[in-house]
Amino acid sequence: MIIRSIVGPVTAVAVVSAAVSLQALNVPTHRLLNRAAAGEGTFDAYTDTFDKYLRESLGLKAGREVVLGNLALSPTDLLAEGGAREDDGPRLSTKARVYRHFHNPLLPWDEAGLRSRYPFHPLAHQYTSSVRWMQATEQALDDGGAAGGEWAWHNARRLYFLSLTTEDPREREAKTAGLFRALGHLMHVVVDASVPEHVRNDPHPFGTFSREVLRARTAGNYEYWISDQQARLGDTAFRARYLSRPIGPGVGMPGLLPPQGEAVAKLPIARLLDTDRYQMDGADPNVTLNQPIGIAEFANANFFSEDTLSGVDTQDRRLPFPRRDELIQRSDLAPMSPRIRAYYQKPSGQGLATRFALAACRLDGRAAVLPPYPCVDEAVWDETASHMLPRAVGYARGVLDYFFRGSLAVSSVTWNASGVLVEVQNTSTEEMEGTFEIWARHDPDTPRERRTRLAVLGDGEPVRLRPGDSRAFEGIRIPAPAIPAARHMLVFTGRLGLEEDAVIGRAFTVARVEVRQRTYDAETVPFCTPVAASGASSSGRTTFELRRESLTCGWRIATHRVTGTLATNMPLDPATGRPEPIISRVEARWVGSATPAPLALDGRPVAGVWQRQGSEPDPTTFEIVDPTERGPFVDLYLFVSYEGGRGEVARMARFGTASVAHAKAMIIDNRVPSAPRYLVTSSRSAAGMLWYDWATGFEALSHNAVAVPTDTFTARRFGTSDIEEGVFTNQFVYLETAIDDFEEFTSGAAAESLFKAIPLRSPHPSGPHYGWTAEIRRAYRPMEQEFRRIFVDADPEPFHVRLTGQESGAAGTR
Repeated sequence: MIIRSIVGPVTAVAVVSAAVSLQALNVPTHRLLNRAAAGEGTFDAYTDTFDKYLRESLGLKAGREVVLGNLALSPTDLLAEGGAREDDGPRLSTKARVYRHFHNPLLPWDEAGLRSRYPFHPLAHQYTSSVRWMQATEQALDDGGAAGGEWAWHNARRLYFLSLTTEDPREREAKTAGLFRALGHLMHVVVDASVPEHVRNDPHPFGTFSREVLRARTAGNYEYWISDQQARLGDTAFRARYLSRPIGPGVGMPGLLPPQGEAVAKLPIARLLDTDRYQMDGADPNVTLNQPIGIAEFANANFFSEDTLSGVDTQDRRLPFPRRDELIQRSDLAPMSPRIRAYYQKPSGQGLATRFALAACRLDGRAAVLPPYPCVDEAVWDETASHMLPRAVGYARGVLDYFFRGSLAVSSVTWNASGVLVEVQNTSTEEMEGTFEIWARHDPDTPRERRTRLAVLGDGEPVRLRPGDSRAFEGIRIPAPAIPAARHMLVFTGRLGLEEDAVIGRAFTVARVEVRQRTYDAETVPFCTPVAASGASSSGRTTFELRRESLTCGWRIATHRVTGTLATNMPLDPATGRPEPIISRVEARWVGSATPAPLALDGRPVAGVWQRQGSEPDPTTFEIVDPTERGPFVDLYLFVSYEGGRGEVARMARFGTASVAHAKAMIIDNRVPSAPRYLVTSSRSAAGMLWYDWATGFEALSHNAVAVPTDTFTARRFGTSDIEEGVFTNQFVYLETAIDDFEEFTSGAAAESLFKAIPLRSPHPSGPHYGWTAEIRRAYRPMEQEFRRIFVDADPEPFHVRLTGQESGAAGTR
């Protein structure tokens, strides 16, 4: 805002008039500038950037559309409100905030603020510079006290921390609203530094006196003209003309140290106004054309103000540029008049070249009292606005960018034998050193959302991360009870670059889709394979087979059918009443296959691959029906991808091989070569194998209706060999054998006769039979249960997979 300081008989009238007029003329402009700084109506994509800040750094899912506080204002509304309220305070009192909105970049910062007798000081009074005001420890105590509340940088940081961590939703929403209002206050201070009067110690009373006292509606000053333009054009056209192409501070500002000995404005946010590159000694306005440069430096070096045309400020302190003696006079058509007027242009080489640096004289219809210096008019103000308003937007935007510059990524949340593991990455461009906390979000994105601190990572010890560095925090134990939640907030507090008390928030989701296979059904085709009689070599053994014959029947799996569900841990979407969608892609595929397996989701075929098209609900059921024979140990996988790139890979449980056999053998015990003994034996058997991913926690419960594990095998001894029968099961194998014949002979001929007489039949009517049934259970390991207790469900219940098969087709021999 513009400060007026008029001495003489009209002082009281002018001061009262200014006090009445300031807010009415300037507040709409500050509101509009802050809105534009947040991307509203600009031609760039900053709305996306601001949305990202809201969604990622604060966990506000609705982004710019969210409404906060009792007045239901959006973040952009609150930025505008802060911009409007920064000039609060009685104008006729030194408590008014507006007196702290000046900064002369050519002076030491403790002297750079407004120096003036306004409002009623007998001698010139030194007010706090705006760079210090933005970082004041207690604004209410500044220079004897200031009105309007505490809205400095550290107050915004404190509100940010509370907006991330306050448990009660109403209180947290109020803190978030306060955060954006605080940022709006800070943006206002930066915007004021775009006004030449505010950076050249110029209280600029003449415009107010002309407009408010003399009621000359065509008179005024730069800020009055801006207000008039906004009112005349309307917000949309005014924004398009002056605010739609912001010019920002460039890169490098966050790394600039404060001036040596500076005790108040120690954070680089001050460098938005003053980088100390344009200085009194050896002043060169051309440095202001290169970034980084403070907006106060740019305005001071390149533009005149109402009372500083002579090269000194109102306290007779030197202002080296612009220089009137280097201006070039020319003529042009005056605005709002058919007359030709003389103007002064500033050539290149003296900082920013401008066509309308000053006007040479006033025209009729201007203020009745002519000041003793060349006039300005709409052409001069328009040129000033065309350069300074885009910078006002861009540098005010710099407040948002610097405040939210810290960024984190939660690279991984998983578990291992020691407990929960969280990997955090510094995705900022600055080093950070501090502590990390995780806050759980219950009923997220609803008016009921509560936040509770879940864990302090690394036992609260400070962690240092350079840009791009990651740190894995292992063995995190969460005390009971913990209510499971998918959405969380990572909160960092500590040093970020040159800022000691920074706060960074990062909303993250521990998304989990559990692929719960329910069934596997095999359609089988039987086949039988006879094995001819064979002899055997003793190979130095004393007991060995002389002959063996068998008939084995097996099954090929002609069709595989798998069913199951997809269970997510996502919270319910308040708008739909369904879990928030998290799945982006689903595909079924056999290892080694060039094409996906046939897949149906929620009863609808998807040609092997499902890809999210929009905001449709996540699929909840799946079915794979593949009428293609596969090898007995080829894996079938279901791939589920999340939004954001990660996902789950689930290997489907299936049958591998199965067979029944009838076999006979003639065995010789040759331990006494002169008196060999012979055994003729026959046996029936059934065998099967399961194929599943035991490494991820699956375990077989039963196989062929026999519990797992089972071992009833017994042995009959002949010579040095054991002939076994019984039932055996483990996590993969089912084996059952029954002995029919076990007859010993001393005559080889007699043994040969019995051996030939035993017929082979398979499948044998007496069994054993392979029934194509099995049951597998998903078991959760201790640390996996701990992980699920925190992020998925409090009491995870294992699910079961039932495997079945049925024969199709006629038996054949091959």
